[in-house]
Amino acid sequence: MVFIEIPTIILPWVAEGIGPLLELRVYALLVSIIELIMFLRVFQEGQVLPPFRLVVKTLIYALPQLLWFTSAMLATVMVFAGIDQQLFGRVDDNYADYGSSFISMFSVVIEGANNDGPAFELSPEGANMMYVIANIFLFLIIAQFFIAILVGAFDHTREAENDRRMTQGLCSGCVDVSQDAPISTWLKRTAGYLFMYRQWGVFAPVLRRTMTDLITEADSRAEERSPYSG
Repeated sequence: MVFIEIPTIILPWVAEGIGPLLELRVYALLVSIIELIMFLRVFQEGQVLPPFRLVVKTLIYALPQLLWFTSAMLATVMVFAGIDQQLFGRVDDNYADYGSSFISMFSVVIEGANNDGPAFELSPEGANMMYVIANIFLFLIIAQFFIAILVGAFDHTREAENDRRMTQGLCSGCVDVSQDAPISTWLKRTAGYLFMYRQWGVFAPVLRRTMTDLITEADSRAEERSPYSG
């Protein structure tokens, strides 16, 4: 797509040119955005490879469900972040402010919660209770929904690809003669073509010529009978 290809060509030059004028923090953010766009182009260009094309189509098919579920997940993480900030914000730097608490809870979705820190030293019962609840809801339930959505989308995409191959493929017993073949295969096909009279009772070139004449004659008669001819 043009809106992905053009930025990956222009933006690196722009970042290189204006880099000395930017603060390090802003420059790092700009480079991160450029790398993200280039990563998206890898997905676009990689569709020429069948396995990678299957991955891309799986993500495209799962995208609507992932967006809706991500909204629900973020809402749940925000609730847990507020609870942990109120409970442990005064004793644990990981929950000192809402932003830090949100990042800590979001990491639970990815890798699960841990059961160490100042909060567990101050109130082991309360901290362990939140540890169990967070792991059950965020890690064992919500995180697994992501996997289930992707697995379902992958199965659907694979079945669609198989159906497409069956629809566009050759019927059973047919051979794709457009591809280059070894000399032995070519000789076998030629011999089969020339000696098909054993099956059809006529020499193959004669059969082909007769069928061509019949098709031409049928087309001519159809044009004569057509109300739009002449």
